Amino acid sequence: MNFSWSEEQLAFRDEVTHFASKTLAKSLTERDRNGVFSMDDWRACARFGIQSMSIPAPYNASKRDTDLMTAVLAMEAMGLGCRDNGFNFALNTQMWTVQYPIYKFGTELQKNKYLPPMCAGKLIGAVAAADHVVAAVAVQGVVAGVAVNVVGAVSAAGPVVPRFTVDLVRSAVAADGVEVFDEEVVAVD
Repeated sequence: MNFSWSEEQLAFRDEVTHFASKTLAKSLTERDRNGVFSMDDWRACARFGIQSMSIPAPYNASKRDTDLMTAVLAMEAMGLGCRDNGFNFALNTQMWTVQYPIYKFGTELQKNKYLPPMCAGKLIGAVAAADHVVAAVAVQGVVAGVAVNVVGAVSAAGPVVPRFTVDLVRSAVAADGVEVFDEEVVAVD
């Protein structure tokens, strides 16, 4: 059995490293100082296909399939090319803890509703947790000009969330003008 990277995988790694070093984190020091997240970089990654690597072609924006090992190698290349470790962490968080669980456990409606816009860089996913229970709530809206979608803990009935978490998220985001919808949220007491 050969565990070496293929020539295609190594070429893709080099392409990702080049993309990241030439395109991303151009004003990192200034953005860090001002606490600003670069939506331009996020969208550039989406156009390149980064956010699509964790999801098969029917649901992703690039319409190509990337195997798991190639995706891992590409994310390593992002770390080599992009100096913004927080940005890389955000990409990985969305790809592996939001998008992938929706792909694996979500309904077709949820997959079609959330995955294409997340892979296209139009929605940003996050995971919410309360106490010892990993939970989430579907939250969609705009915070500081950024489309936000918080989704996780997806079940066949929709995201299952302790009622406390639903209420907490509603109150936390209401101040930021986020429209909360819960047509797919199953709040449990």
